[in-house]
Amino acid sequence: MTQEKNSESREATPGLAQALASGINAGPGALTRYVLSTNAVPAFIHVDSTTSTNDVSSRLWHDYRTIIPSFMTVVADEQTEARGRLGRSWETLPGKSLAASTIITLPEAPHLKDSSAWLTLIAGLALKKALNSVYTQHGLSTDNIELIWPNDIHIQGKKVAGILGELLDSYDGWLACVIGVGINLGHKENELPVEGSTSLVLQDLPFVPLDGATKDRPSTADSLLAAYLHELRQAVGTFITAGLHQDLTREMSQACATIGRAVCVQRVDGSLLEGVAQGISPSGALEIRDANGVVHPVMSGDVSLKS
Repeated sequence: MTQEKNSESREATPGLAQALASGINAGPGALTRYVLSTNAVPAFIHVDSTTSTNDVSSRLWHDYRTIIPSFMTVVADEQTEARGRLGRSWETLPGKSLAASTIITLPEAPHLKDSSAWLTLIAGLALKKALNSVYTQHGLSTDNIELIWPNDIHIQGKKVAGILGELLDSYDGWLACVIGVGINLGHKENELPVEGSTSLVLQDLPFVPLDGATKDRPSTADSLLAAYLHELRQAVGTFITAGLHQDLTREMSQACATIGRAVCVQRVDGSLLEGVAQGISPSGALEIRDANGVVHPVMSGDVSLKS
């Protein structure tokens, strides 16, 4: 059995109701517009608009951590100050984007020591599997859906989704993190947030907006979010039980399109590193072998694939 702190259902917990009443601006359609996703996690909060779902999750955790269950998920129709890695902004287009954050608690056990960075990688793997599932359901190819270290999903070489993991707290033998995902769903070409990005609808996936969903035809956002949360809970549960096990590292190496490719990394200090990505270390760092055969572990930076 996996160890999930406070894993029982909490939708009706008075404390969470109080949290919603204290300025979170919960939308009235939370349990109808995201029907599939509310069954995928023990607690689910929908907001119409917020600065970022990671911010909401952090505020809720620090105010109500004794009652918040692991895998509680916050989803927003709009984010006004969303951010990605290295402090960059991440725009969400209302009605055409998916923005969600999930709080995860890990026991501070010896077999999980110094491995929390893997949560972001695991989330990326879960999102890739979810996209594969949704595309397969529509009879579409999944060959061009790629996981790019450490936190991006590309389709046809263009970014469609990003992931941001942040540490929230460490207390009473538990480590709390929040994993945020942002996905371009229904953007047209002229609506894309940045150059080099794409959306699922531009990559052939039929788009069902929230206001066009029916009982028999859920929205694209809900279908994808439910699939992602299912994969995330399953993967994290195994990770909590087994730690950084061989099957996980092998699966990640096979799924990550960065491995085995020539890359250029712009580090946080502005310096450049070129070489071949040869693997992912136990700490979650990308291992890059330069032209002199020296292996450099990279924990953060912009990684671009060289043609």
